[in-house]
Amino acid sequence: MEEISFSVILIAVITAYIGYKFNDRTKKKEKFIKELTNSYNEVYFPMYELLLNITKAEDSIQRDKLLEDFLVTYSGVDSKIRFIGTCSILEYFYDLRSTYNKYIKENKQNESILSEKLTNLLNMIETEFWDAHDIIYEDHIQFKDDSFKNPFLVVSLSILRVIYYFTSFALGLSFLVLYVVIWDRIIPVELLPKEVNFQSTIGLILFLTMVYGMMFTIKEFAVKRNRRKSKSFKNIVRRIKSKVSKKN
Repeated sequence: MEEISFSVILIAVITAYIGYKFNDRTKKKEKFIKELTNSYNEVYFPMYELLLNITKAEDSIQRDKLLEDFLVTYSGVDSKIRFIGTCSILEYFYDLRSTYNKYIKENKQNESILSEKLTNLLNMIETEFWDAHDIIYEDHIQFKDDSFKNPFLVVSLSILRVIYYFTSFALGLSFLVLYVVIWDRIIPVELLPKEVNFQSTIGLILFLTMVYGMMFTIKEFAVKRNRRKSKSFKNIVRRIKSKVSKKN
């Protein structure tokens, strides 16, 4: 009786801890999305557009004027540059500003260094812009698709998603139980009831793994993600098209 009571307490403590961590993670994610949305609207999108215009300037005179306006816009105590979340990009911006000031003082020497830093910052901001867009609008396609589906099908898919997340949680918990079972074999302290042994835990893990695999497969087919094509994929497609056009 004492063994069962202790095991129930242990499971309750573990469940409470997992629930606490899940709730804490949910709050942190909500805060992250809020901050990211602010960065996306205030910095990433306008900065990306400005940097594109600068790099597409017809000559160095026009580029230098646009770059100067850009640096003025994102300088000063009220600058929105502070909304950039990635420290390395923020640091690189200040490095670019220092390089530009040095470039002006030295009568526009070392233009190649300035151009390289400008291109690097554009690539960094481009990555941040699209990553933020993907995260903020991740469920956009799914919700839009659900609006035109049969309500019964939408409910069924929602239930399957709940089963998937529950199975994922149960699988992680079963591995934790397996760790306790193995530890109990090394140092017998009888933390768990006799019904919970090595064989039954392994069997449960195998069953949950099978269910998880099925649910994961269904989820991947059912869920529509709002993701752009990667640069590497675009490059591969471009190369294939160029080879095909050359053959023709």
